[in-house]
Amino acid sequence: MEQSQPLIRTIDPASRIAPWRMFGRAGWIIPSLITVSLICNIMALTLPFLEIRQVLKQTVIYSLPHSVALLFEHGLWLIAVLVLGFSIIFPLVKIGMLYAIWFAPMTMSRRIRIEHVLKYLGKWSMMDIFVVGVLLVLSNQQTFVGAELHMGVYFFIAAIMISMGTSEAVSTMLDLRPELAKLPNDFKIVVCPMKTFGPKAWIVPFILLLSLIALAYAIAHDFLKINQALLNTRAYSILTATKIMFLDKSIYGIGACFGLFLIVTPLLRIATLAFTWFSTSTVRGYRRLLHISASLGRWSMLDVFGLALILIMSEGKEFIKTDVQSGLYFMVLAIIINLVVTGVIHMVAYGDVTKTRKRTRKLL
Repeated sequence: MEQSQPLIRTIDPASRIAPWRMFGRAGWIIPSLITVSLICNIMALTLPFLEIRQVLKQTVIYSLPHSVALLFEHGLWLIAVLVLGFSIIFPLVKIGMLYAIWFAPMTMSRRIRIEHVLKYLGKWSMMDIFVVGVLLVLSNQQTFVGAELHMGVYFFIAAIMISMGTSEAVSTMLDLRPELAKLPNDFKIVVCPMKTFGPKAWIVPFILLLSLIALAYAIAHDFLKINQALLNTRAYSILTATKIMFLDKSIYGIGACFGLFLIVTPLLRIATLAFTWFSTSTVRGYRRLLHISASLGRWSMLDVFGLALILIMSEGKEFIKTDVQSGLYFMVLAIIINLVVTGVIHMVAYGDVTKTRKRTRKLL
């Protein structure tokens, strides 16, 4: 009987060798990136974040710690805890854990488990950036209110982006997946999932189409409308908000975050999932596509943006009063459908190998 060959590099899950020893000189790139992220985090916590001006009121300059203190003072405990947890505590804890993953003595399987949690929580640190972006858009070209960015915002964005990128790199470098090495040779080639799983396979493209429609509506339809005396009554969608920030050079960076994480990445993820479902590939290629779609999911931030809008509707009502518009409901719908289609595809991809193997043999 022909011996199956490993599909990818595997590492003993019980190995306690620190990754910095395994990758030679390249192993020092990761701690260098972690250190840069730490420096940017410290700068973000110490420098001013956002300046808010209101007629007949004192101009307030916010930093991250100051904004949390104000939330507690106003009795907004839940929101204060969310901001404190995701924007201040978690980024520093994540940096510490990344150092531990790379240098501390522990089994490789434990490193993978820790890193798996960190990479899925990383995007939630962007919540404050979306809050700032929406406040900037709402105050745009208003006479009686205004907002201005300070350097702390850019250091914070840099810290989060470097941290998330480093986490993805660590995940790729420590990717074990030893179960792939045990798959039989005739399972290395599979047909298109649409053909393999019969009539039920049409559920996935149907849900993907619904996801695309919901996402398009969420991007194009207004999510908030200003409803306050002395202010221009305007409504904003993700698309118009992104356009406004792109046209203003002083907040171009925030606009880039909106465009990349709320429009481009979600669309790319749906396209990747569709390609995965309709294409013919080996097991290795199939799961590689799923890995790419999962990575895009971690950089797709509609859910984070939705939570930011909840913060604005409660925290920001003293700054600008707003009404919820239909775009917010489509946003929630797009998030839910996305979770459903992801679950369906991953159940098929990581389901029972024996059943899939039998179905594949019949079609080959």
